[in-house]
Parts: sequence; C-alpha cells; structure tokens
Amino acid sequence: MMLKHFEYKKYKGSIEFSKVDNCFYGRIVNIIDLVNYEAKSVSDLKKYFIEAVKSYSEQIK
Repeated sequence: MMLKHFEYKKYKGSIEFSKVDNCFYGRIVNIIDLVNYEAKSVSDLKKYFIEAVKSYSEQIK
C-alpha cells in the first residue's frame, strides 16, 4: 500500500516523487505558509516532514 500523505500532530504532508531529480518531496498541506521537505527514501521523507512540522510549530508560537 502506497502512502498518500503523512500525518503528525494536526498537520498533513504530501508525498510526491520527481523522476527528474530521482527524489521524494512534499510540503505541509494544511497551512497557509510554504514548508517543503525532500529525501531519497520515503522513510527519510517522513523524518524530514516531522522535522519540518516541529520547526514550523516553533516559528508560529
């Protein structure tokens, strides 16, 4: 089963793949700001998504 998005706390993150760059990428989708993340594997992408959420959460406090 392929994941369609990640969830962490109240945030959702997209999961996309770029054939051109040969990497996975995504963005936090349920916010107004643009927060992106990318990685070479889905497991790493999830880690970077969680880091992005934590960083974003700290900035908006």
